[in-house]
Amino acid sequence: MKLDAPTVVDLSNMQHTHASAAQGGPSTAPETVSVAAKTTPVDADQLPLVDSAAANVLKKLTWANVKATLKTYFDTLYTGNAGTVTSVTSANGAATIATTTTTPVITIVSAPVVTGASQTAITSAANLVTVGALNAGSITSGFGAIDIGADPLTAGAGSFTTGTFSGAATALRLIAHGAGGITSNTAVGIDALATNTTGVSNIAIGWRALQLNTTGSNNTASGRLALDNNIVGSNNTAYGSNALRFNTASDNTAIGADALLYNTTGTGNTASGRTALFNNTTGNNNTASGFEALINNSTGSSNTAVGYFTLQSNTSGYSNTASGQTALRFTTTGHSNTASGHNALRENTTGNYNTGIGLGALYDNTTGSNNTAIGQNTALGITTGSGNTILGANVAGLATGLTNNVILASGDGTIRARFNAGAWAMPAYTAGIATFSAAGVISSATSLAVPLGFGCNSKSAQTAVAVNAASTDLATVVALCNQLRAALIANGITA
Repeated sequence: MKLDAPTVVDLSNMQHTHASAAQGGPSTAPETVSVAAKTTPVDADQLPLVDSAAANVLKKLTWANVKATLKTYFDTLYTGNAGTVTSVTSANGAATIATTTTTPVITIVSAPVVTGASQTAITSAANLVTVGALNAGSITSGFGAIDIGADPLTAGAGSFTTGTFSGAATALRLIAHGAGGITSNTAVGIDALATNTTGVSNIAIGWRALQLNTTGSNNTASGRLALDNNIVGSNNTAYGSNALRFNTASDNTAIGADALLYNTTGTGNTASGRTALFNNTTGNNNTASGFEALINNSTGSSNTAVGYFTLQSNTSGYSNTASGQTALRFTTTGHSNTASGHNALRENTTGNYNTGIGLGALYDNTTGSNNTAIGQNTALGITTGSGNTILGANVAGLATGLTNNVILASGDGTIRARFNAGAWAMPAYTAGIATFSAAGVISSATSLAVPLGFGCNSKSAQTAVAVNAASTDLATVVALCNQLRAALIANGITA
């Protein structure tokens, strides 16, 4: 059956037409063939659809729905794949990175990879990774940018983080030299040697290591913020996070996290151990080895501390030497003290010119000066006394203010001789032929005789010689010698 061919299809009548075709009536095919063509559909355009889910009735479908349905379907079949960008057109379509001299702005929120060999300037690209050469221009922002290639930055002048470069320096060379392009410097890490100008022979490894250095030379910094504020100081060595962070001076060595952290102008210091010489600012020529050794020293100079917590409280004291855990731990301003041994002179605060050698020697001394104690746990009890010399271990229970005493003791702490108030004193003892008191005199009136068989004497008759019991120690010894000589002569024994 031939239809009068309409030029416009009325979709509102499509259902009726479809029904007629199903009954041998008219079809929409001739009408579709005869109408004008449209090259590019828009979302509002409509297509006829036989709905199989609704008894094959004729329905309409928009182009927007067709696109959405196809996208959903194809997304299940294909996954996104990384590709190579050969050119990027600017937002206004007027230029491309490959050919234009106009600098486009690229804003990247993820971490893309830009490849190729003809990129020019990129002015904004956070987390950018480029592979290949950047032939001209600069990366002016985009912290964390990584350049991979034989010669990623071959020409042009621009900036890299906060540093600057110019000429034909490569990106790898820039990282290796630090700012300023000095070939003898080595910098690895963000902002390492970032502001260097003329400093040479520096090595900076770690975030902001030697960041502010400009003219300082021969420095080595390894660790986060190591020698961060050093500007002109030279010949410094810092290993560890924050080591020598605020240093501006020269000839310092810090090994360990926070070692010599606050040193500013102090020179010739050596710190080994976490927080060793932590608070030193202007003190010079100090040596600290051990955790928190000389941690609070600020202006004191020429101190040596070896061991855990040695000279821990010292602030301005000078010329102190402490060797052994917690030796001279609480000394603050005391000077010229020497402590060798665990806890030697531990409680000393302001005392000067003391020497304690041995475990716990002069442990209790606080403000006393000019004391010398040799032996483990000896000279205990003295706190404020001065001018004492104690030789021998385990001498304890001494008066807090004991002054100008000399004590000789055996290893068990027994005092064998003592000088006090201008005189020597010894404990009571028996010397074979007489008994002496603690004052050094014979304890009672007695007589002395040369025993049978004494020396070469073999005679039975002995001559006794009286001894004055009131004699002083020295006089008694002299008298005893004379009396023994007389007794020997009397018995026929001569020289």
